[in-house]
Amino acid sequence: LLVVSMDAVDPDMLAIARAIDFVPVRILFHPGRADGRRVQSVLAIKAHWAWLQDMLWTRLPETRGYHGHIALLEEDHVVTPDYLEVLSLLLRLKAAHCPRCWGVCVKFGCR
Repeated sequence: LLVVSMDAVDPDMLAIARAIDFVPVRILFHPGRADGRRVQSVLAIKAHWAWLQDMLWTRLPETRGYHGHIALLEEDHVVTPDYLEVLSLLLRLKAAHCPRCWGVCVKFGCR
């Protein structure tokens, strides 16, 4: 399962996510504030992260009770061509050296 979280509708990013056909894809959009007021960027990031984790682990039918691996990408994350290879290696390392760890993170930076 590939979950793509987007803060806003970006037609180009949406087209890319919809074109993925090698794995099931779930696209999530984070709603803005109902009152229209802007939130400081650090607070907006924290609110988005909390919302995303709640959606991902408790509200999505595809992930509720799911115990397999999930690749989580946000719209400003760019993966390299070896992403799946690096992810597989990290999962093997986790299994061998940290079986109690809950997951791995494949991240260098954001654009």
